[in-house]
Amino acid sequence: MRFRHHQTWLGRYLEDRTAWFYHSWGVSILSLGIVMDYFMRGLWLPRAGAVVAGAAAYTYFFDPRTSDDWWAMRRKSAALELEDVRAEIAKPARDRASVMRARRLAAQISLAEKLTAQAKELQLSLPLAMRILNERHHRALQVQGFWVLLGTLIWAFGDIPVELAKCGAIPC
Repeated sequence: MRFRHHQTWLGRYLEDRTAWFYHSWGVSILSLGIVMDYFMRGLWLPRAGAVVAGAAAYTYFFDPRTSDDWWAMRRKSAALELEDVRAEIAKPARDRASVMRARRLAAQISLAEKLTAQAKELQLSLPLAMRILNERHHRALQVQGFWVLLGTLIWAFGDIPVELAKCGAIPC
């Protein structure tokens, strides 16, 4: 698979995060920056914006949903006939290519089982559940981009509202 850097503990963790998760931590970090700006000296809001932008960009890079291979594997896994694939994996592997194919198929089986369980949890058919889950995944990626943009803007211009609130003028 070409998205090997996504197959880390962070990638597996991020794969299941929703848009609500990214909104909640973004608002939490910015709120902390606002509170620190109010009670302490220094420009904490722009620093919080930098943390939000950096963290959102970092998670976007390691999120497996940014890879076309991840989406292709989901499509293949949703259409997988599990019994046929399990029989193919049970065959003894003779060379490296067949070992790699067996590993890919095993990963597809586990993803197919996960998708089937999610469809049962939603009490929907697999194609309809896939459509809903894909929308959730796309929304989470869009929200990551939103927080990169918002965090960057706050990082760049966050000192202006802080100075206006504290002094009433931009040069304090």
